[in-house]
Amino acid sequence: MTLGTSSAIRIDRSRGRQRRTMPCASAGGLDTSPGNRPARMPSTREAVTSSPDELFRREAPNLRQGPSDPQLKHGFVGRTSPWCHDPIWLGRRAGRAARVLTLLLPRIAFVLAGTCSIAVLSSQVRVLEVPRFPPSSKVEESVSCADRGRLIPNCIVTLSSVARTRSNAHLHVGGGQPTIRFGLSESGSFASILTVNTGSSGQKAVWFETHVIGQYEFVYTCRTRIRRCTYRTVLVGYDDLRHVPENHLWFHIGGTASHGGNYNSHWMTPHARRKFTQAVNYFNNENSNRDRIAVNDMSLPRGGTFDIYRNWRPPHPSHSRGTAVDIRANGAPGSIPVGLAEAFAAACKEYGAKYPAVEGSGVQRHVHCHW
Repeated sequence: MTLGTSSAIRIDRSRGRQRRTMPCASAGGLDTSPGNRPARMPSTREAVTSSPDELFRREAPNLRQGPSDPQLKHGFVGRTSPWCHDPIWLGRRAGRAARVLTLLLPRIAFVLAGTCSIAVLSSQVRVLEVPRFPPSSKVEESVSCADRGRLIPNCIVTLSSVARTRSNAHLHVGGGQPTIRFGLSESGSFASILTVNTGSSGQKAVWFETHVIGQYEFVYTCRTRIRRCTYRTVLVGYDDLRHVPENHLWFHIGGTASHGGNYNSHWMTPHARRKFTQAVNYFNNENSNRDRIAVNDMSLPRGGTFDIYRNWRPPHPSHSRGTAVDIRANGAPGSIPVGLAEAFAAACKEYGAKYPAVEGSGVQRHVHCHW
């Protein structure tokens, strides 16, 4: 371990080994001062290379900051040793006269490196990427404690997760926001806080159980006995959805302030968008329609449950993967002619929709096409 990077995330799985540098963190909350930010969290430019859409460009600068109010659920209140901080930043804090100490700190670091040993979490991702876990899934990971690159046996580690508020277009607030749960086996029980012993090997397998909501989360790994933590930003959701803009065939409706308007509620996979476009063209040609149609909900930018009632729950489960769309069929502006709703559902089926149907009644009547 070097003093400048403080600690390292070890990434171990059967298909390869990589490393991600992470900071020593405040045990009662993350210290996001300039010298204590994650050394290799993606910059805006780096983040764009792994996910080019506009949403990620807006979110990436914020992901480096950590939670705005990162109170760990297990109540740690200590702080890390000052030796865990970036020595250059320490020198600036101490003033110009003290900057000469930065020349000595690397030597001191070798003696004090053991004070920065910390619990780390593995994940099979490239160094510049945010780990991605699908909603409603179980994923095996491993946790360990490292000191100067060597595993520490019988290390007590506590795992917990904090949801990033207002991520993935969930701009509403309120209790009940779910987070990742942790367990020791795929078929065993899961809890929001898990404490494990890494055993004689210094590494312990753990399971993540994700929920139905798509969002960014901060997963904390803490050495329980010395009350020192680090964190990783993870995405519960999908990165293959793309925004579907308005065009000569359709316009957007249905966007709400609680999910950021029409921009955030109209995302699909490229395959579903292509099939939907083909279905609209087919319907227009068969029925001599020249008017743009009103397109309601598709999916949120990172998928997951589209909680239209702002309560972190369905009922909009088919709109969680970017493969479904609702089309107005109630006689209002942009509606499919009321008598042709079934014809539009048939056009969706012609182009591979698994579930095309006319749903609702009155002002709620619409055609639902799900690929």
